[in-house]
Amino acid sequence: MNPHVFKKSFHMMKPIVSFLILSLMTGCVIDNTNQMALSHATYNEVLVRTKQEELLLNLVRLRYRDTPFFLDTASVTTSFKTETRMGLGALVPLTGSGSILEPSGNVMVGVSPTVSFVPIEGDAFLQNFLTPIPLDELLVLTQSGWGIDRVFGITLERINNLYNAKSASGPTPRYAPEDALDMEQLLLWMRQSQLQGSLDWYSDSDDNIYMQLAHASEADHPAMKIRQLLEIDAESSKYPVSKKQVGNHGNGVAVATRSIMSILFYLSQNVTVPREHLDSGLVTLTRTRQGTPFDWAKTPAGKRFAVHSSRELPENAILQISYRGYFFFIKDNDLETKSTFMLLNHLYAFQSGTRPSRGPALTLPVGG
Repeated sequence: MNPHVFKKSFHMMKPIVSFLILSLMTGCVIDNTNQMALSHATYNEVLVRTKQEELLLNLVRLRYRDTPFFLDTASVTTSFKTETRMGLGALVPLTGSGSILEPSGNVMVGVSPTVSFVPIEGDAFLQNFLTPIPLDELLVLTQSGWGIDRVFGITLERINNLYNAKSASGPTPRYAPEDALDMEQLLLWMRQSQLQGSLDWYSDSDDNIYMQLAHASEADHPAMKIRQLLEIDAESSKYPVSKKQVGNHGNGVAVATRSIMSILFYLSQNVTVPREHLDSGLVTLTRTRQGTPFDWAKTPAGKRFAVHSSRELPENAILQISYRGYFFFIKDNDLETKSTFMLLNHLYAFQSGTRPSRGPALTLPVGG
């Protein structure tokens, strides 16, 4: 091509090229607000799933008497980087007198999220996991839509002379907590009374807690059944609640609550393990007085929570973890278990964060 022709063509295109370059520099504005909105939803989902998988993993660990370990999210930070690249190319035909100048450019956006985790230990571990949950926190749940049978079913260890598998608050016991079956009957009557509006738990201005039951004359009325099981005065309707256990309850109700760790132990009894692990003694087989295997599904926790295991990747799992060569999972259509697991997350949130976490922070980049 004639150099003079090319020079002339370039001068003719110069205003157009300048305009395109200016447009590329000023027009390609990155909307960081939109990027943050998109990343916020993604990080929220990732953090929720991480916490759920950690809880499920620790439940399975406890079933095998392996040491659980808990991490708390200390911080989530994100930085955005933008990089603009521009270029100018010329297409020169082999024949003819014209040329075509083509501007090019692109903008790259980089997102660098970082999540910092802190081990929960020391005072924080004592406060969050080993301290019994205050009864007033549990009552907040029962008064905000949760069934009293589900809340009390996993969090109460005792109410008057009825025990809710007390031996299951630690490693799997060898002998069956058969007294938990009576507790389940009480919980069912309490749930029915809650739905009827004949049962209420409340605290006065001095933070004293009371249980109030409607008067009932019929022997099969839920309120009457509750009085019989708790061995309390049938003529009264207001019963003070305390932590002290006495021989003759009369006009009072004594309640002992579980800690988060004892709740995790209790729920872990309902993790179904592979037969080969059971036969090889990796887990404890609980037996009844007659020597037969005890069915944990009959306990208050077992009726509301179950974790399954499979050698193959499960198809209907809403949540799963891999452990000891098997998948342990919660079924997506098991609404009872999903509700109890959601409640467990609420209880965990109640107890966590009450004291500042200490210890080394584990900082991990997310995604790349």
